[in-house]
Amino acid sequence: MKDEKYRNLVKSIANWKDPENRRDYARQHGALRRNYPELFVGGTVPIWLHYDWQKGLQRTWRLASDGTTEDAAFCVDEMKPTYVRKLRHLREDHSCEDHSHLHAKEKETAFLVMLDILEWLRDQVRFMRVCKNPTCDTRHTYFFRVYNNDKYCCNACIAEAKELRRDQREQENQTPPKEFIRDQESRDKMALSAARRWERERGKTGRSK
Repeated sequence: MKDEKYRNLVKSIANWKDPENRRDYARQHGALRRNYPELFVGGTVPIWLHYDWQKGLQRTWRLASDGTTEDAAFCVDEMKPTYVRKLRHLREDHSCEDHSHLHAKEKETAFLVMLDILEWLRDQVRFMRVCKNPTCDTRHTYFFRVYNNDKYCCNACIAEAKELRRDQREQENQTPPKEFIRDQESRDKMALSAARRWERERGKTGRSK
């Protein structure tokens, strides 16, 4: 259960795109808040927006997808100290009764969950892939592979990638246009000369036109 929840969360964050309208934003934001309330401080702002978590996840995904799993795991480790420091400062500097730290407990819970997610993610880097479709415009570009040879995030991207490869092969197989050494005027003179020579030959042999 935890694996599925964490997997869906990190995919949602890595693939998050700001919606074009307020209705879509409210829908996406609301779904995350319902599924992961422990990461929303004050019930409105997701904690990861404050600390560029998306950039770190996307970098990890790219490294893992390129086959450099050790570098990807190291990237995950680099993300941890931020939350360790924030958690330590939070515990040292606040009083739960202090009104100015109304959301201190919520932040503490959020930091603990994020550290747990990062610890879990370190063991998942071998499954992380970035869709190989160069024009992928889905919300699944960053995904977890199921099979070793998985390269695309969905069937639509598989079909589109095949179409792109077919178009590329057709372009490569096309015969390139003939390149002339002489300019157009010289070629016209040569064609006229050849026509006159052919007329003379036909006149000598008595052939009709």
